[in-house]
Amino acid sequence: MDTAPIDSYEDAADIFTFGAGSLGMWIFLILATLLFAGFIVRMIFHERRSFAELEADARPPA
Repeated sequence: MDTAPIDSYEDAADIFTFGAGSLGMWIFLILATLLFAGFIVRMIFHERRSFAELEADARPPA
């Protein structure tokens, strides 16, 4: 049973997407860096708020 529609690869062309130095690679790299930095900043704000709430709960009533 032959299910492949390609009989020969002799005239096949090379098609590269997001190759080294391409615009797509730079957009992906910048977007990934910004998303990672945003994640770190959001994590810092969340941790500060969580620890502030825990510290407020741990104080004895005056």
